[in-house]
Amino acid sequence: MTEPHAIRVRRLESIAEIRELQYEFGYRLAAGDAAGAAELFSPDGIVEVSGDGGVRGPAPITARLTALVAPGGSDDVAARLPMVRAHLQIMPVITVAPDDVRAQATWRDLDTGGGPVPAYWAEGPLEVTYTRTELGWRIARLHWLPYVHVPFDGGWEEHAAASSAGTPAQWPEVFHPPFHFLEPDPPAATSANADAAEADLAERVQVLEDQRAIENAIGMLGFYLDKEQWTRAGGLFVSGTIAGLPLWPANTVDGPREGVLRDTMFAQISATVSGNRAHARWRAFAQWARHGEGHEWGLATLTAELVRTVVGWRIAQVDVPFAVFTPYDEGWSRIQSPTSTVFTGEGSGAAYDGGTAQAVDPESRDDLDLRLRRLEASAEIERTQNIYGYYLATFEWDRLADLFTEDGVIEVALRGIYRGRRSVRRSLDLYGTHAERGVLHNHMQLQPVIHVDDDARRATLRARSFSMMGQFGESSRWAGGIYDNVYVATPDGWRVAADRMINTYFAPYATGWKDLPPRDAPGINPKLPPDEGPSDRFVMYPGAQPPAYPYRDPQQPPRQ
Repeated sequence: MTEPHAIRVRRLESIAEIRELQYEFGYRLAAGDAAGAAELFSPDGIVEVSGDGGVRGPAPITARLTALVAPGGSDDVAARLPMVRAHLQIMPVITVAPDDVRAQATWRDLDTGGGPVPAYWAEGPLEVTYTRTELGWRIARLHWLPYVHVPFDGGWEEHAAASSAGTPAQWPEVFHPPFHFLEPDPPAATSANADAAEADLAERVQVLEDQRAIENAIGMLGFYLDKEQWTRAGGLFVSGTIAGLPLWPANTVDGPREGVLRDTMFAQISATVSGNRAHARWRAFAQWARHGEGHEWGLATLTAELVRTVVGWRIAQVDVPFAVFTPYDEGWSRIQSPTSTVFTGEGSGAAYDGGTAQAVDPESRDDLDLRLRRLEASAEIERTQNIYGYYLATFEWDRLADLFTEDGVIEVALRGIYRGRRSVRRSLDLYGTHAERGVLHNHMQLQPVIHVDDDARRATLRARSFSMMGQFGESSRWAGGIYDNVYVATPDGWRVAADRMINTYFAPYATGWKDLPPRDAPGINPKLPPDEGPSDRFVMYPGAQPPAYPYRDPQQPPRQ
């Protein structure tokens, strides 16, 4: 039985609001604002870190979070600056209860930082329960399960995470987090508040569509900037150019250059829409290098003002209120000065004043049910891709293979094509048959750009993978890459029809990217041969290769 439109709209709104709430939690932690982060909890909210039993209420939560963001327990966070903390909130899997007053979510907290304390790396899942209050959604319980927390010097190859008796397993022990999504989904809602007027629902659906379109545009911008495709990136601006965009160095060459790495992963992308104007905010996590010269990490917060135009949402202004970089070899023990810059782009001021704002024509809208199905498809696809990442990290191969269609295909790292769900499952043994102590296989999913076909039956996804891998006491390495996936609607929900990974780099932790020798992706393994050879070839950094994109060039005219 199909749920009423009003219930479906409210669920999508709740997912968007919960994402924004958790993003704000990450921003406040990154700023060292423990008291501000505590304000995002319900009055009787709980924070539990590993198995410490938890604390309840505003003051104890503030104290507990302060201990995390201000090492040494000081509540005078400002006095400890410069202190860099990432606390990127990524990979949400959100489940809203049928009553729409409770929800659960799995997140991953990716953290790196340093300054007054030695530089470090940290990551681990969060299991979060939310409740709806008079002030909107609030965190009712946050169970933080840090898995890796190691010094930057030596990383996870040389260091184990400090843990105490009675706490969940931490690196290098085997850990199977209590993911809430392993339980069956709740039944469909049958709320009595399902009689909202269709006109009101249409307006609310328009806002949800606008938010998704803006998130896609910002994600696309990041993929273009990675490969220095300035012309394509300029097509996302009302000015048509990105000359002078902060952070990214000016370059007249349009396209990727050999020996240049500009991977800049966008996270926590969100948008607030008001008519034909919108404001977006997101985080950037950069891995930059010039081969033979230098390499560095970067963290930034960016905001943008956008306007609705005849060709969709376009960026009028970009602001970089905070950006900080550090040499790769030194971690955050030597921090370049934070910066604050604004970019408007030639001619964008006039456009932002309303010259290109385009009202939405109600008569041009598709059927409300179809619009909802497209929005629900985007939400489910993002959820499924994130679950895929959690299964990769925990060697849950049977569950991961079940995310594919019966005839789905997987093609990773030039290993060839494995066709059909049984063959997909067979291919996963290339990475180990089960979780083992001292093996790290963390494949984080970021920056999804999802385009659902008009009939809501097929969709493309481009997303990033940022991987921390290695064996305790033996090796550690980074891997970066791009997923170009196809999803299709099935009676069992959206499933992966094609999963293709285009690797950007494999780099030893100890040496990074500066002197990384040319190499190929791993290629075919004769012990587990594919059904077919690779469909295409690609080169990894320090090589350069213009990528193909699964979405329309923003400079092309709109489809009629």
